[in-house]
Amino acid sequence: MTSQYTRSRFAIWNHPSQYISEPMEWRVTPKSKDVIGMAAPARLTGLARVISAPNKQFISVEIDRKQASEIAHWTSALPDHVMRTTAEQEHVISHEGEYVCLDSSYRATQTLPVQGQLVAVRIVPEVARIGSLRKAQLRVTDVFLPDVTAN
Repeated sequence: MTSQYTRSRFAIWNHPSQYISEPMEWRVTPKSKDVIGMAAPARLTGLARVISAPNKQFISVEIDRKQASEIAHWTSALPDHVMRTTAEQEHVISHEGEYVCLDSSYRATQTLPVQGQLVAVRIVPEVARIGSLRKAQLRVTDVFLPDVTAN
C-alpha cells in the first residue's frame, strides 16, 4: 500500500506541471533592489550525471545541451543587469548547501549519490549579490536516486 506522502512525492517529481517550462517571472524588491524569481523548484528534464557529492552540503552534476538550453529558456526573462547562470555554458550545476536525497521509493534517504551516478534533480534559480554585481545561480533542492546505473 502506498502512503499519501509517497503519492505526493511521486506527483512532485513526475507531474508535467513540475518540469521546467515557460520563462519564469522576476521581480525587483523596491528597497534593497534584490532580484527575486517567482517560481517554485522545478524538475530538470531527464537525468544528470553526478560529478561530485561528498556530503549533504555539496553536489555537482553534469547536464547535457538540452538541459542547459531548458535552463536558459527558463531564466530568459532575467533583468539585463543580472549575469546568466554558468550552467548554461559549462553544462555543470554546482550547489553548496543542503539538499534532500530521495530513493526510488520517493522516501528521504541518507544515501548520497556517487560519482558517475545518474540522478534526477529539482532546482530553483536565485540571484546572488557579488559586490555590486548580480549573478543567477541554480540551487539544488532535491536529488532523486533512481534504480538506473551509469555506463
